[in-house]
Amino acid sequence: QSAETWWSRILSSTAPHHFTWSRQRIGFMPRKLYSNTVGRPRTIEMPESNGIVVIKVGGGILLDADATKSLSAGVAAWAVDHTVVIVHGGGPQGTDLAERMGHTPRIVHGRRVTSDLDLDLVLSTVCGLVNSTLVAALSASGVRAVGITGASVGMISAVKRPPWTLDGEVVDFGHVGDIEKIDTAPLEALISGSFVPVVATVGSTIGGDL
Repeated sequence: QSAETWWSRILSSTAPHHFTWSRQRIGFMPRKLYSNTVGRPRTIEMPESNGIVVIKVGGGILLDADATKSLSAGVAAWAVDHTVVIVHGGGPQGTDLAERMGHTPRIVHGRRVTSDLDLDLVLSTVCGLVNSTLVAALSASGVRAVGITGASVGMISAVKRPPWTLDGEVVDFGHVGDIEKIDTAPLEALISGSFVPVVATVGSTIGGDL
């Protein structure tokens, strides 16, 4: 499932504030979030009350050094008065690595079929390159960032998605799962230690499959 679906489920009872940050954002400043995601600059006021702020970061932001610095500075400012949880993807990095390997991912009705090779690419990019790069950038701005994945301590427990019938074709999406259970204890432990969790969107089954 999408990262935004994950975290609306994980923290819905405690995190009313949820923002998405992509390459289209033009600024991330203390107290306000500036964006041009709809083609026109607009301002989103930062919540005044203390609480949990969940930020979904698109992998494309790390392709832009200035945007990455802006994001990191903004998170550092927000973390002073708010509990921040970051969840991220890594689509552009995964696509780039696939292309360099001569692999063309299969997309069915906008959904990626995750083969064994595609899973390896996701683990290498989302859990490796993107997570580590984002954690390093945040740490350089003074954020106590800790990189984890949904598979850490079984935080996101999923079951393999059954085949779907689309346009008369039975499609097996491979290593794609549906969330069955969520354990927020790992996040709560990090938050209680004043750390900022940076979560890569990979879950695992009860048997340990990713």
